Amino acid sequence: MNLQLSDQRIRATCRELVKKHGSVTGAGLCEELRSRFGAVGKTMRVFRIWRRETEVTRVLGVPGCGVSVV
Repeated sequence: MNLQLSDQRIRATCRELVKKHGSVTGAGLCEELRSRFGAVGKTMRVFRIWRRETEVTRVLGVPGCGVSVV
């Protein structure tokens, strides 16, 4: 079965994991997507979304993300 997850669903899952854990790896996001939805999506697309979402937390220096910007 070919199940395609929407960008919005991937983004929301990523944001939820960052909020809950302070950070998330690309592999961690893929694992959570597989657990929740039974599918991950195309790796390049998932990691592109993950990079964009986690870049926001790194650039803004959001507490708990482990990166500070000076």
